[in-house]
Amino acid sequence: MRKLTKLQDEAFSLLEVVLTLLIIAVALVGASDIFSTGWRGTIKDKSRLIACNLAQDMMEEVSSKNWGSSTAIPAVPLANTRNPAWEVIDDYNNFTETPPHTIDNQALDGRVAVPLGGAKIDYSSFQRNVTVSYWDPAALKTTTNPTDYKCITVNVLYSAQKSFATPNFTYTITTIMTNH
Repeated sequence: MRKLTKLQDEAFSLLEVVLTLLIIAVALVGASDIFSTGWRGTIKDKSRLIACNLAQDMMEEVSSKNWGSSTAIPAVPLANTRNPAWEVIDDYNNFTETPPHTIDNQALDGRVAVPLGGAKIDYSSFQRNVTVSYWDPAALKTTTNPTDYKCITVNVLYSAQKSFATPNFTYTITTIMTNH
């Protein structure tokens, strides 16, 4: 039998080195999956935040309009509106835009992208639509009969594939307004 010298006794064998590298590789693969999952979650959260802002922006624009010509609501200035002919809330019924536009009718299509966390936003992945209907407060639902209440719903659809028939998610806000 051969006697080990002190130097050979303290050195690592090739098998120990290979096993250590294998354990480190497995740990790094697991850690990279955690980071990529976190990154995907961050992208999804940014898209939801953008959808929320787009919906709120449209809701503010629609709700700032006159109730309608049959009531005596003070006129709202028409400056910086998407369409100067749209003076009343009902004008927005069934309105859809892809990509969304600013209030002065500039398309947010990626050319006019806003930096958010260092990344540009592809607004062509978003679609906004508005529905306006009368609201029956007794039945707590929409109705076709004129009432003193209107229900305004703004939907913002997000589709990474730009296929709005099957969006990744839809962000919806609804408000009830009265002419009193």
